[in-house]
Amino acid sequence: MTVSAAVRLFAGFMLTLSLALFHTLRPWGLALTSLVGVNLLIHGTTGFCIASKVFVKVGLPSSCHAAGLNVDRGVSIGAGAVVLLGVLTGTMLSSPWPATLIVGLVAFNMAQSAFSGWCPMMTVVRRFGLPA
Repeated sequence: MTVSAAVRLFAGFMLTLSLALFHTLRPWGLALTSLVGVNLLIHGTTGFCIASKVFVKVGLPSSCHAAGLNVDRGVSIGAGAVVLLGVLTGTMLSSPWPATLIVGLVAFNMAQSAFSGWCPMMTVVRRFGLPA
């Protein structure tokens, strides 16, 4: 498992944990969801992520990509944007289920891409012509 796959798996785990917190500590449970979404956006745009630094220190092999935007970072940008959309719907609607569905789908996609190397978001990102 590479560092980028571990980051996606960790993001999926944290999003799942944040959904559990959202249903028990509503509306404050959305704070963790927001942090994960912002971290995904930062990781996608700048390449910096605290979790990736920890995974490198643990000894996971770093995925060697050229500098610039690639599919992994595009998936992080897309996932972060959709997570923040889920947070927005969770704060604006009285029912928690739309936010749960949106964030749950992103969590599933992040875990799926970590294990299989593919998720639907990757297909969308590749349409923009980003290098693998």
